[in-house]
Amino acid sequence: MSKRTQIITISGKTEDGKFVVRGVFRLHDTYGFALSDFLMNKDCVPDWINFYSDAIKHLWSFDQIQTCIEMGINDSGSLLNKDKIIDKLYEIHRGRSSIG
Repeated sequence: MSKRTQIITISGKTEDGKFVVRGVFRLHDTYGFALSDFLMNKDCVPDWINFYSDAIKHLWSFDQIQTCIEMGINDSGSLLNKDKIIDKLYEIHRGRSSIG
C-alpha cells in the first residue's frame, strides 16, 4: 500500500469562522492549482504565514510571493485586504532578513 501524504491541513479558524488552511503554497507551486481558485472558496483562507514560509523554502523572492498573492486576490474577486496581508508578511520577511 502506498503512503499518502496530506497536502492540506487546517491550522485554525478566523474570527468570522473561516478555516485557516496550511499547504496552499504546495498546491499552487507543485500541482499548479490557481491561488485565485482557492480564494473563491468562502469557507476558508490560506495560512499566509505558512504560504510565505513554504515559498521561501522553495527559493521564491519576496517580490514573487507578493505578486502571487496580489494576483490571486485580484483574480478571485476576494474581499481580503491584500495590503494588510502583504504588510504583515513584509514585517516577517524584514525580521527574517535581519537574522540571517
